[in-house]
Amino acid sequence: MLLGERIALPHRVNAIRINRTFYGKPEVWPDIIIPAVNVAIEYDSPGRDKTAHRGLKEVSDREKDAALEEVGWAVIRVRADGLESLGPHSIVTAGVTDALVDEILTMVAEIRGAAAVAALLNRDPGD
Repeated sequence: MLLGERIALPHRVNAIRINRTFYGKPEVWPDIIIPAVNVAIEYDSPGRDKTAHRGLKEVSDREKDAALEEVGWAVIRVRADGLESLGPHSIVTAGVTDALVDEILTMVAEIRGAAAVAALLNRDPGD
């Protein structure tokens, strides 16, 4: 919701068709997509049992990222609650805050350029 307050996000649709199958499907479903700049955002947490997004699930996450990158999408992985970074586009965080949204937008600017992010920002009509 915090990201949606800053930039326009699509409603309900977040499927991206890929060039291969992923768990038998020709598409993947990232948590958040920003189609205007072809950036997907995945939010990973270890869950109650502290095992999610580790081991084989981490391998699956990397495969999903690779499939998205093959079709021109960049993936930002937000890794929470003690999960380690999965690469150059990972943000390790303790929780969802305005500062995290700032980090995400900074990373989008690093990936796609500051002008692309500026075009995404929600602005008051008086600006």
